[in-house]
Amino acid sequence: MPLPSSINDLSQTAGSNSPSGSEAPSLIDDYLRTYASYIAQHRDGKGFALEASVASAATCDIGAANSLVVQITGTTGITSFGTTYSGPRIVRFAAALTLTHSASLVLPGAANITTAAGDALLAVPNGNPASGYRVVAYQRANGQALSADLATATGVLPVANGGTGQTTAAGIQSILPVNQTRVDVASAATVNLTTGAANTDHINITGTTGITLFTVAAGRLLFVRFAGALTLTNNANIVTQTGQNIITQAGDTCILRATAANVVEVLSYSGLSRIVNSTSITLTSQTAVDFTGIPPWAKRINIMLVGVSTSGTSLVQVQIGSTTFTTSGYLGSGVTLGSTNSVTGNNNTSGFLIEGVSAGTVVRHGIITLQNVTGNTWVMSSVGGRSEIGFGQIGGGTLTLGGVLDRVRITTIGGTDTFDAGSVNISWE
Repeated sequence: MPLPSSINDLSQTAGSNSPSGSEAPSLIDDYLRTYASYIAQHRDGKGFALEASVASAATCDIGAANSLVVQITGTTGITSFGTTYSGPRIVRFAAALTLTHSASLVLPGAANITTAAGDALLAVPNGNPASGYRVVAYQRANGQALSADLATATGVLPVANGGTGQTTAAGIQSILPVNQTRVDVASAATVNLTTGAANTDHINITGTTGITLFTVAAGRLLFVRFAGALTLTNNANIVTQTGQNIITQAGDTCILRATAANVVEVLSYSGLSRIVNSTSITLTSQTAVDFTGIPPWAKRINIMLVGVSTSGTSLVQVQIGSTTFTTSGYLGSGVTLGSTNSVTGNNNTSGFLIEGVSAGTVVRHGIITLQNVTGNTWVMSSVGGRSEIGFGQIGGGTLTLGGVLDRVRITTIGGTDTFDAGSVNISWE
């Protein structure tokens, strides 16, 4: 079989590809002719036409023709472009008809469109083939003004006048994800974004119910804000950056990417300042100072002492709790470092000690840190100094609570000595 000089020498008919040759066995010649025919068919686009004509109907299956460009004839209104094929389609209209916004035919601004002869649009799959098509661009026929339904369109690429290039401002802005409308979606164990946020990628999650699954099509990039505290559970469907659950705070934001249907990964997470100060309390005659309402996401708590003194010799201690204060089971000790290498220490089980010795004249300054280790286990460390004398104070200990820490108390071992001067405050992060 002679070698063709170019692809244009090939025919789609196998027998027309060069005269019969003398190859042995003779079947080789037939194979070569068949291959040449197959190549010619691809050259000429056989099996996938560049343009096809489809009659208008309520369900107008633009994918059935297997063509990139679809010319729609007739005037019957359309509510769906079908779900036959997942590829994009350029659609032209031969006459006026009504396109009705629906779940399987998502239109600009969720508004119906009245077409005119010569109008064209670009439709892409709406997440997956079974979800129908989404119109991402619309162009009026040459010289025709934008109709009212298109002039106010949002949520898609620009809609334009083919004659002047006139494009709606809303259409241009909608190209940018930052200009899409943010919608409220209630928190739930399963948050359905397919229905709750079908036409925007900006979501404000309201409520405090923990989330374990987002219903979302593969490929979506979501910009999410949280209106309250809730738990994003790290699992096979929500993949966090650290592999740990995320406890949100009102105002936190994150970017989610759907790597597969109903599977998202947290690309980035931005929290507001997590160092929260409580209200400072002036000490006058209290036997204990309580701070409650500490949020469940707090992992580090700092207690600040400024010029704190008591009425007696009972050692100052810190107690923590979940719903109620825990008064036993503490491990650790407190130490006072004095002059000439003197050290006085004590251990205690009713609370975390911050000193080894006390008196009515002691004036304390310093910081006590509670750090979450894992679960409900906490470790305490304290460093302080006394201003009435050149002494220092240190302490350390651990305790495992029966639940999530929500309160801190500063008191004395005896519980009867009073705080008579100074102030105390806490912060958490």
